[in-house]
Amino acid sequence: MRSSERAQDSRSFFIRAIAACSVIFLFLLVILLISQNILTAIDDFRRNMTVQVYVDRFASRDLLNNIESQLWDIFGVSQVHYVSPDDALEFMMESFGDELFTALAENPLPHSFEVKVDRNHLGWENLSKIARNAANIEGVAEVDFAEDLMRRMEDFREFLILVGLVFIILISLAATAVVANSAQLLYYQHNLKIAIMRDLGATEFYLAKPLIYKGAMIGLISAVVASMLTVVVFWLVNNNLIEIEFLNPAILFGLIIWAVFWGAVGGYNGYVLGKRRALRIKKK
Repeated sequence: MRSSERAQDSRSFFIRAIAACSVIFLFLLVILLISQNILTAIDDFRRNMTVQVYVDRFASRDLLNNIESQLWDIFGVSQVHYVSPDDALEFMMESFGDELFTALAENPLPHSFEVKVDRNHLGWENLSKIARNAANIEGVAEVDFAEDLMRRMEDFREFLILVGLVFIILISLAATAVVANSAQLLYYQHNLKIAIMRDLGATEFYLAKPLIYKGAMIGLISAVVASMLTVVVFWLVNNNLIEIEFLNPAILFGLIIWAVFWGAVGGYNGYVLGKRRALRIKKK
């Protein structure tokens, strides 16, 4: 094969590898974009979640003050807001309409407190512990914090993180395989040249360096291309469908570094595979 044809084939392998890896990385970034927005929505819900503490509507002011003081003393509580029966009734009338409550002879709603926790105590287990402590306070009639919903959201959040990690591993393997395959084809093209250099005393690392560099370049270029395409996807979704949050720039930067590393690994693997196959052919 003439040198011009080999150079053209090398460029073709290089471009195809970049295109394939760009699609792979774009798929990963879109998955991460979706996951980040779902996790953000879950975290916003968790931050706004409150523990509702209900007290008998005939409770005295001294009892209410005592309960509020003890709620503040619970570890992890960041805010305690008293809601009077009148305020609660007004809120329900605004939410559901006056017609449902006009026939009431008196306000049936109890005194209550809305208890918020600090960001270090978000989550079902911490809320459950705070709710149990609140329920043990003398004078508290009932405590509620949508326990079943919180538990399901916690489980889904953990599942989503696990799926993301699995995707990262699978994408790493797929990108490495693509680069390794291209590097192996390049090895075949330059097999004679590599054999001569090896006979002249070149080390294995020296011989593998060109393919390692090519693999790293494939990873770098494809990660940058995928990042640019992700910006386009984000713009289209944000302007035509729903408003979403873009990926943290640290994630994009991390992807580029990660892609360069795995591209280099793929280049080295391609060299190793190409060498093994060349030796098998030589023995035959």
